[in-house]
Amino acid sequence: MSESVAIDVLVEMGVLVAAQPLPEPAAPVGEEHVFFDHTPCWAYEKPLLATPYADRNKRLFEELTPETPLPEVVKKAGIVAFLGAADTPLFRFFLQQQDVTVLIFEPDMARLERFAASVPAKELSSNGVFIFQGDLFSMPFHLPRLFPPALFENGFPVFYALPGMDEAWPEYTHDVVEYLELLFYRYRIYQVAGQFNDRGRPLRPMTRSLFYDQFLHTYENVVDYATRRSIRPLRNLFRGKTAILVAAGYDLTNRIEFIRANRDRCVVVAVNSALKTLLAHGIEPHFVVINDSSLATEKSFQDVPPLKRTALVGHCMSYLGGQATPNRFLFGSYLPEVFGPRPALRLYASVISTAFSVARYLGCSKCILAGAQLCSVDPYKIGYVKGSVYEQVPRSTRELVNRYPQLYPVKTPWGRTLYTSLNFRDAALWLCEEIRLSEVEVINLTRDSIIFGPNIHFDENPQLPEDPDVERIFATVLAMPGRTDADMGRIVQHVRNEMRTWTNTVEPLGVLANMEGDEFLRVGADVVAQLDRGNVSYLVQRFEDFDNARFHEGLWGEESTPDDQEQALRYYLEYVERMARHFLDVLADQHRQLRALAQV
Repeated sequence: MSESVAIDVLVEMGVLVAAQPLPEPAAPVGEEHVFFDHTPCWAYEKPLLATPYADRNKRLFEELTPETPLPEVVKKAGIVAFLGAADTPLFRFFLQQQDVTVLIFEPDMARLERFAASVPAKELSSNGVFIFQGDLFSMPFHLPRLFPPALFENGFPVFYALPGMDEAWPEYTHDVVEYLELLFYRYRIYQVAGQFNDRGRPLRPMTRSLFYDQFLHTYENVVDYATRRSIRPLRNLFRGKTAILVAAGYDLTNRIEFIRANRDRCVVVAVNSALKTLLAHGIEPHFVVINDSSLATEKSFQDVPPLKRTALVGHCMSYLGGQATPNRFLFGSYLPEVFGPRPALRLYASVISTAFSVARYLGCSKCILAGAQLCSVDPYKIGYVKGSVYEQVPRSTRELVNRYPQLYPVKTPWGRTLYTSLNFRDAALWLCEEIRLSEVEVINLTRDSIIFGPNIHFDENPQLPEDPDVERIFATVLAMPGRTDADMGRIVQHVRNEMRTWTNTVEPLGVLANMEGDEFLRVGADVVAQLDRGNVSYLVQRFEDFDNARFHEGLWGEESTPDDQEQALRYYLEYVERMARHFLDVLADQHRQLRALAQV
């Protein structure tokens, strides 16, 4: 750290966060900030997502240019990030703005000292400026601690840089810009791009708790909650062992023989989408992991016979494999006061992150990644291995447009450019940070992957010793009995209460359907408002083929007539009633099974 008193004051006031120093600059750097002109990550997202709200004038993101007037920048951007610390007119302008957060990223301590001597620490602190010095990605903790979700509530980041920063520290500059933009994607764009809202636009105010797929699984899995063990007895069971984490990337075909040769030496943990490919090659993994709660994941287990040498590790709100997975362990809590608590696993965006978390939970000290790529050589589609649920053979000959519908480009440490979705790039950065901060040695079998960085090594054929303990320990896993401590009376009562709730939802809808004219519109609007508050409207958005945009426009559109409003309301109520009756059927089936188990 510097001997400068001004620097020490910045640290004490919480303005400055310092990390490990960076190497000397590779080129000279200028002295006046200019707009950092580049293609932001959200240029690779669907343009529709820029205006996801009912108010189409309210934009979530856009591309600014060097010609964008500064007052417009203040209006549109929530964060102004300076690459290089300098007391310039641009910095002074944004320092006085109350509607933006100012961040400074400075790799050069000498320049930071000059800046600190020029701008009083009190002035920086009172205006909410934060300075990050050195290698941001060497921090001994997860970076979102520095950049929490609330930071991005007012808008997206825009960058100004000292000329030459991207040549002096090219990797540092790229990484800072990408990371900050992808955090905005994570906290704001993904909230409308992800599956929980992908059929929910336009986004009118409503309660958004569990979405339909999750909610349905909480009903379908009730008997499992009562009879299946949590992952708790698996903790550290394979301490010091090696795990092969198998994902469904297109390179998996090239790693089949490695997995086959080492199945008895390692704990093989496969993601659900890679299961069928492994089985087609005669390999039954020790564990198959699922955390995706969407209905589409059922395809992973369709037509799969009962797996006698595989245990499922499943999130409690996911599909649990049906007849394919007689051996199940659940993680994640849902109504612990009814079903009891279960351990959680750290995960984000991609199931490969869950597989890594499972390996850590098992106590594995080394992980080998097979088919864990999250990318493609094709600029327009992610590549998946033949035989997997999402099978897609990538090509690499299509023209680049450097924005949507092209995929986001990622340059690997080996100089190759691969392509991925923003969701997968964000997931890869999250996982790489987990690996960086863990004590787990990670080996990636392929360079065609965006999972790279500190603590991640590349080796196409690592040599692994014999380890007969793996099969011996796994035999104890398969022999573990089911759960016996569930409060069956409380669980049965919970199911009855849920049945009563949906019965009480259905019955008034029948009365409402018989109304007409103004009375129907008046009472119907009240019912919609009530169902909006109760999460029901959010559930129905993903039920069957319900078209939320059609409903919203029909009921609230500027040109909607009373007839349009009535049709929209009847359309909505029809789907709500059908959904409610489906929930009742599922609950009735669970209730019958529970009564048989509990003999009540």
